[in-house]
Amino acid sequence: MLKSIGVSFVVLISTLSPQIGYATSAIGAESQSQLILAGEELLWNTFKSEKLALALDPGHPTQKNLTNLSKTSFKVSHGKQNESLLQIPFNQTGTLEPGDKTLENGSLYDIYTFTGQAGQIIKVSLISEDFDTRLLLLDADEELIASNDDSNDSSNSELAWQLTETKEYHLFITTYGDDERGAYQLKATFGTIQEAKKAKADQLAKESFDLWYFDSLFEEALEKSEQALKLYREIEDRYNEGITLSEIGVIYRHFRQPLRALEY
Repeated sequence: MLKSIGVSFVVLISTLSPQIGYATSAIGAESQSQLILAGEELLWNTFKSEKLALALDPGHPTQKNLTNLSKTSFKVSHGKQNESLLQIPFNQTGTLEPGDKTLENGSLYDIYTFTGQAGQIIKVSLISEDFDTRLLLLDADEELIASNDDSNDSSNSELAWQLTETKEYHLFITTYGDDERGAYQLKATFGTIQEAKKAKADQLAKESFDLWYFDSLFEEALEKSEQALKLYREIEDRYNEGITLSEIGVIYRHFRQPLRALEY
């Protein structure tokens, strides 16, 4: 337990303070516990400074395109769409260009509609050399199911998801910045349960971050982080397990109970 949470802060602290991160392998449990608290304090102070900068300066880099997608209104009928329903697998190319419709944050978008079957696991990739991609999956009622910005340390997007109903679904092809445009490739195939769990965990982790960072809803964020942590452990994704444990540490710092994070 202590080793696990220690790893999470090593991942984070090695970014914030490499000297602290490198020392962890040579210290005992008591010192490691102190390190965890020190690392959690570093993360909390970083969070507070970013929040302050964001509040005081709307032009702060952190402000770029921070629209909460769960609160965005999507209108499928408004966008440029494929002429016929697609069936997985498929491979499509297109271009985001002036004249396309825009989301509420100003980003251009195209729409691809496909028929999905209950229980299917889909894997969708959005690739572009011209812009930083963002990929959104919506159901027939235009409700956001999943989204992805950057994948595999690139500006391309990829998501995997297990469909729960047999019906039409929509893929929104859009950009991270509101001034981006260009050509893209959209590929859809069938995925694995491992990929679906990873995508679900990533989605929960993102929702958790949005809840505590933007809305200060720490209790709701904790629930999302716990769900993400369970999935990361199921698929043995140690890196994201560590990141999620760090997020849980930040949340308990808000509750003035930092040692509670050691229970995970």
